[in-house]
Amino acid sequence: MIIACSVLAPGKSDRLLVDVGGEFKSVLDLLHLEQGDAWRPQLFQWMARCHAALILLTDEAVQSNWVLQEATVLRARQALEPGFRVFVVVAPAVKAAYPARWKLFEPLALDEIQGVRSGDAATIAAKIRPALQAMIDARRQTLFDRLSGVLGDILRDLVDRPHTLADVSDHLAIRDAEWTAIVGGNDTLVDLIARRLCRGDLGGYGELRDLLAALQSVGDKDLLQRLLTMLSSYWVLPAAAAFFPTACAAAPPRLIAMRASKPDFLPLRHLERIYRPYAIVPEIVPLCGGNENRVELEAQLVRKLKDVLGYEEGELSDEDLFALLDEDEAKRSAQATGAALPPRIFVLLPGLVVPGLALELAKAFPMLVFVVSVADANVLASEWRVARCVEPALEHSDELRRSAELTRATRLIA
Repeated sequence: MIIACSVLAPGKSDRLLVDVGGEFKSVLDLLHLEQGDAWRPQLFQWMARCHAALILLTDEAVQSNWVLQEATVLRARQALEPGFRVFVVVAPAVKAAYPARWKLFEPLALDEIQGVRSGDAATIAAKIRPALQAMIDARRQTLFDRLSGVLGDILRDLVDRPHTLADVSDHLAIRDAEWTAIVGGNDTLVDLIARRLCRGDLGGYGELRDLLAALQSVGDKDLLQRLLTMLSSYWVLPAAAAFFPTACAAAPPRLIAMRASKPDFLPLRHLERIYRPYAIVPEIVPLCGGNENRVELEAQLVRKLKDVLGYEEGELSDEDLFALLDEDEAKRSAQATGAALPPRIFVLLPGLVVPGLALELAKAFPMLVFVVSVADANVLASEWRVARCVEPALEHSDELRRSAELTRATRLIA
């Protein structure tokens, strides 16, 4: 079963005519959201489990912050996942009518996708059906299939421990009825647990430590460590994490201003959340804080770049380093569209007294992606053409508590 995810403004439509021979089914919030449940995790799950996405940018949708989040998440999947298709429907009149709002969509480079200009459902369906049929023939696994499969493998040893499975199921409130009602299927309890862990987020930040404690008596240290490694990033939502690959896909300079109190916690969790499901390990260069001199920051960056790339001190000149980075950038630019691209190097900057220095560094090193931790994510909002401003869903106190909870979970299995 292949599922299509639709991004729609509420009230615009109650169905889509894209079903192909009963094998391709569209899901729509107005029809398929489970009443009484939190809707955000359900929608994030759909965006992770769909095989293709149709983004309908109507007048209402362009003005919706939630639709902007959805478009960002889906565009990030397209950047990371070969074969994932995004279809865009937007009329030129919509862009002209709301220029300020359209600026927020511009970093997603939706114009690079061959779009459908008609808002007629039958016309849209006729345009995208051939592509959907090709995807059915390819039988490609989704991100969610792969990730829940990996977690299912980790938990497979619990199959012969029914009481432990029952305890874990109760703890996680396993109830996948809303998805089963949409796609059918008859999954094992282990699969349901894996799927529950892969949903939009884990909910309360104490839940991960409680889960590890529930498994401690029957699981070995390696199993618990693998679970912790896989799941610790699931306290952050993919909407914010999706800014990382979209920034990478944009033209340089590439800069993300993220509201974060703990630069060594929140940016790393977002990087893990977006890249780990694809088995991609980006290179990360953390710079030390307390230095507002650009020359010294650049010197520190060059030293750490050489170290991260595996060169001993004095083995590589600065000129050779820049030449190698430029060569890698040229290879990325020449790579075929839709192919999986290796992640660029991320440079994590602590809170700078002068955030503008981050923009200067991003301009000086256009092949890198800079992430600056700031108290106000909108501090560089005036530079929207080159800076992505991210305001994570976590409140300040929540961020601090989750960081401490991760430390406690790590100690639990040490």
